[in-house]
Amino acid sequence: QHRAAGNGSKLVNWSPYSMGDQVLERVEELYTRAASDGSVLLNPRTWDTFWKPIADTQPAFAAYLKYTYEEETVMSPDGSTRHLVYQLARRAILEPTDETRMRTRATTIEYLQVQARAGLRKMHDERTVLPSYLTSQDGALCAAKVGRAHADTIGCENTNDRFSESVFGTFDRSLKRNEGCSREAASALAHAARMKSFATGDAVRHRKALDAPSPDASLGYFHELPWQEQHALVEWARLAQRPSRAVDRADNAQYAAYVKAKAKTASQEELKALVTEWAYGMSFFERWQERGVRSVSQLNAGLRSICACRAQACRSGCTANQAKLDWLREQIEMRTRGLQWVEFAARWSSSTDEYVGTVEELTGHLKELIEHERDLRERDELPDVAPPPVVRRKTFKQLGTPTAQAEVLMAAREELTPDELREAAEDERDRLEEAGEIDHVADAQPERPPDFASLLNVHLEVRWPYRLPDKGKKRGYKTHYIWAEGEVVEIADGTTTKRTPQCKTVLAWGAVRIKWPKDSRYDEDESFTWTVLVADSWRKEKHLGWRFAKPELARRGAAARAAKRARADTS
Repeated sequence: QHRAAGNGSKLVNWSPYSMGDQVLERVEELYTRAASDGSVLLNPRTWDTFWKPIADTQPAFAAYLKYTYEEETVMSPDGSTRHLVYQLARRAILEPTDETRMRTRATTIEYLQVQARAGLRKMHDERTVLPSYLTSQDGALCAAKVGRAHADTIGCENTNDRFSESVFGTFDRSLKRNEGCSREAASALAHAARMKSFATGDAVRHRKALDAPSPDASLGYFHELPWQEQHALVEWARLAQRPSRAVDRADNAQYAAYVKAKAKTASQEELKALVTEWAYGMSFFERWQERGVRSVSQLNAGLRSICACRAQACRSGCTANQAKLDWLREQIEMRTRGLQWVEFAARWSSSTDEYVGTVEELTGHLKELIEHERDLRERDELPDVAPPPVVRRKTFKQLGTPTAQAEVLMAAREELTPDELREAAEDERDRLEEAGEIDHVADAQPERPPDFASLLNVHLEVRWPYRLPDKGKKRGYKTHYIWAEGEVVEIADGTTTKRTPQCKTVLAWGAVRIKWPKDSRYDEDESFTWTVLVADSWRKEKHLGWRFAKPELARRGAAARAAKRARADTS
C-alpha cells in the first residue's frame, strides 16, 4: 500500500476496493496459517509465492520486486564488496547459519505465532475498517459484494498522486502571493495556470538562451479567442475589479470568523477536558491521602486482605483476581492522576502481550511508584493539595513573524488564571458528584474501619434500601439504595445490651443504636434503630455498608491538621 501511494496511474485494473481481495485477504490467510505454525513465516517458499499473484497482474509492482530482490545493494563495512540488501537480510532471517539464531529459532517461532494471532484480532476488530474488506467477515466491501463498484472506480486511485498535489500547490501559492485574494479567485488562478489558459506560445523561447532548442509554441485558450472577445473579457475584468474585491473581503472576513470560532471552540474543549481531569484528580488525591499504601509491606498486606492466595497472581479458579486488579488500578491512579505522575501511566491490557495488565505486572509497577513516592517524601517534595493536570499539547517552533491573522487566532485561545482554574475544577467536581460519577465522601474514608468501641456519638452513613414507586415494575416499586446519615447514640456490649428491656436475646457485639434525623424527602420523622455493622462492609457499596459521614470527616480532618501544627510547633 505504501508503494502504491502516488503511483496509482501505474496500477492495472486497480480501484479503491482492490486492497481487499488483492492484499488484505492474502495477509489474513497468511496470519491464519502462522497463528498455528509460526515456522510458516520463516519458510523461504512462503515469501517466494506470497507476492507472485500480484506481481503477475501488476507490472509496476513486479519491477519493484525485481529491484528489491536483484538490484538494491549496500556496501560492506570495509568498502570492498556490494551486497544485495534484501537477499542479505533474507538469508540472515530465514536461513540462519550462526549458532545464536539457530538456537533461538524455537522462541522466534513461538513469538511469531503470538504476533500472527494479534494481527488476526486486529484485522477482525469491528472498531476498524479492516473487517469490511474481508470475505471471511462478510464485509460490506469484500470482493464478492463490490464487483460493480470496482468496475466503476477503476483508476480512481490516480487522484491522490503527484498531479493533484501539484494542483493544490498552485492554488496555495496563488492564495499566499495575492494577499486578500478569496478562495474562489485563487481557485480560478490555479485553474488558469494549470491549463495554461494565458500561455503566449513563444514566451518560453524568449527567456531561453539563443542556442536553446525552441519549445512547442502553443497558445493558451485566451489567445485563441477572437480579438474582440479578448478585449471584452479584459474590459469586463477591469470594471469588475473593485466590486469583486469587496466580495472577496466579505468572504475572507466570514472565513476568518469561522476559523477564529473554531480555534476558540477547540480551546474551550481543551480547557473543559483539563478542568474535568483536575476534578477527577482531586478525587484520586484525597483517596491517596486516606488510603494510599506507603510501603511495599502495606502493598502486600493489601493484596493478602483481598485474597488468601500466597501468590501475587491468584490460583486458577480464584474469584478475587478481579478485586485485586481493581484495587491495584485505584492505587496506581491515585499517583498517576491524583499526583499527576503521568510519566508512570500504566497500560491495563495489551492485545499482543498477555502479561500486561496482570496482577503480577501491576504489582511490580505499583512498587516502582511507591519507591518514587518514598524518595519524594524523604525530600519533603510531596504536594499538600491536588496538583493541576499536565496538558499534552503539540508545540511547533515559530518560523518568521506571525501574520495578523495568526496573531488573532493565537489570541482566541481560552486562558484562565491558576486560581480561576482551580475554582472551575472544584465546580466541575461538584457537578460530577451530583451526577454520581465521583463520591467525595467515599474518597475521604480511611482504608480500615474504626474500632466499634469508638463509635459513640459518631456520625455515620449507612447504605439503606428505599422503595420508590415504579409503575413499570410488577411489584409497583423499585429498590433504591442511598447513604443515610445518622448518629450513634448507643453501642451494644455483646453481653447485656438488649433491643428493648422485654427482649430476651442479647444484641451481638457490633450492633449500634442510630438516631435518624427527620427526613422530609421521604416523609420520615426522627427515629431510632439498632443496626449490626460488619467490619467487612466498611466503605462497601452493598446493603448495610457503612462509613463516616461528611461532618465526621470534617471533624477528624480538623483534628489531624491541628495535631500536625502542634507537632510542627514543638519541633
